[in-house]
Amino acid sequence: MFLPSFGLVLCTLVGSALAKTRLFEWNVTDIDNLDVDKSGHPRWVMGVNNQWPIEPLVVDYGDQVIIKMSNHLRDNRTCSLHSHGIFQRHNGYMDGVPQMTQCSIPPGSTYYYNFTADQTGTYWVHSHDMSQYPDGLRTSFVINNPNEPYDYDEDYIISLTDWYYEPFYKLVPEQFVSWHNPTGAEPVPDTGLINDSINSTFKMEPGKTYRLRFVNLGAFNNYDIMLEDHNMTIIEVDGIYTKPQEVSSIHITTAQRYSVLVTAKNSTDRNYAMTAYMDESLFDQVPPNYNPNITAWLSYNSNSPNNYALPVDEINSYDDAELQPLYDVNWGEADHNVSLWFDFFTLENGANYAEINGKSFKYPKVPGLMIANSTNYDDYNMKPITYGPYTNAFIFDYNQTVDVVIDNHDTGKHPFHLHGHVFQVLERGDENAGEYNDQTEHKVYDHPIRRDTIEIHPGSFVRLRFLADNPGAWLLHCHIEWHMESGLVATFLEAPDRVPYITAPEFVRRQCIMQNIEVSGNGAGNTYNISNLTGAPAPPGEMPSGWTSKAIASVAMCVLAACIGMGSIVFYGIQVQPLTTEEPDDEEDIKAAVKENAADIMSPSEM
Repeated sequence: MFLPSFGLVLCTLVGSALAKTRLFEWNVTDIDNLDVDKSGHPRWVMGVNNQWPIEPLVVDYGDQVIIKMSNHLRDNRTCSLHSHGIFQRHNGYMDGVPQMTQCSIPPGSTYYYNFTADQTGTYWVHSHDMSQYPDGLRTSFVINNPNEPYDYDEDYIISLTDWYYEPFYKLVPEQFVSWHNPTGAEPVPDTGLINDSINSTFKMEPGKTYRLRFVNLGAFNNYDIMLEDHNMTIIEVDGIYTKPQEVSSIHITTAQRYSVLVTAKNSTDRNYAMTAYMDESLFDQVPPNYNPNITAWLSYNSNSPNNYALPVDEINSYDDAELQPLYDVNWGEADHNVSLWFDFFTLENGANYAEINGKSFKYPKVPGLMIANSTNYDDYNMKPITYGPYTNAFIFDYNQTVDVVIDNHDTGKHPFHLHGHVFQVLERGDENAGEYNDQTEHKVYDHPIRRDTIEIHPGSFVRLRFLADNPGAWLLHCHIEWHMESGLVATFLEAPDRVPYITAPEFVRRQCIMQNIEVSGNGAGNTYNISNLTGAPAPPGEMPSGWTSKAIASVAMCVLAACIGMGSIVFYGIQVQPLTTEEPDDEEDIKAAVKENAADIMSPSEM
């Protein structure tokens, strides 16, 4: 077991002595007609105290953090706030996941997120409710270390994000989780932003060393970041200090964070570009004339022009799985092994969904923590099924060392994030390495990096290890927000037998009751017969045997072509005689026809 060093103990004592209470009063409000990138595409965003961008949260180690979050949104919208990367140890009701650790905050209500900043490093906060954070409800979060192991003069928080001109509450049902999109192609961002702006500048003074804290607040994009004519030295990932590693670029997926040290030049004769290159391999189709790069500047001289960097032929990103932690831990060999695989399928409503081990995730009717709290008899809360048949639940005993293998059957990259923990990255396969096989020789990292978000390569795997020392209900999920909406989520229930000792604050229970959400019972809301899961939330059913996304797409294209053809006939026919008064089939009829007649249109060999 890892024993804290004297320095860490000293840090704890000093932090306790200097700790303050930091109260942040957040009134979540609507802001209309905001043209962020000056493109002529104003849109609605979710702000705080009628302002956007939202100021980063900055506190010190040991501080008591209270975020008083009041919902002043119109249109009866709810909201929540998750502190990404913060463990919330024995404090699960502060994790901010509706229907897992709380209920959504109803309009006019206030939630008190109250926790101790007992970690240090770079994090962020965001809504975990209804894909809201791409619509603005997120910002960076830094916890300063009083005993910083690296020397630097100043630091900058640098956020990266993708930006859509249409809000997600429209994009998700209209363009993504829809029978119109049977292959699950993710809408491509309209642009990208650095610090929620364009043309950001960061003042550099000769000879100084700067800590640049990169935070990917995006919903989809990965970025490769390069500084023109400057190298970077990585010193932190996801709140964990690393041994210094000099690199020419970093690859940062959505939800990841990196701190790098950069030493300023001695000359002030020019400024230098900071370029973030979008990972276009994520896009099914790149729009014409699309600009995949966003640029900010290291400003040495405000009177000098800001010139874009010269194009690069290839980006040699450092393999982040090769990074080593500054301080090792030893959790021992695994007591428990979990094997997960995931892929995407078109279900019976014609839309595309993710499945883990054959099941697409659905939240339970009762928040997961409250299920564990209220079913602690006859070992019900120790049974995965109690939490619902589609919560992809796994149960761990207290202090077990858990190995998790995740096999990616998809052709895309996926950044997986675990709430409540960091994990060790023991192994990660190269692209198209296939499924993990413990009988095959793999590269195992001797000093595995710890972090909370890791990218899994296409057609490959990772093997992760964490210590189940945090009783609660914690999500493991892909942090591409489109895939969260698709159901690419699992639930890790740690020591459910200890959860009843973690009491829900009264305002948490009250907000559930205000929305007619049960606060006890199983995943179906059944409080009397816990083994009865009738009525538990479920995804759409499976398509008939043999169907694939490509088959659905082909049929959809056939239907579209037929509609176009019929439209042409009608168009020319109207020149000769008037149209009939019969109403055309509505959308539901078309969907039904696609589903019922597809087997006649395509043979199994074609599918």
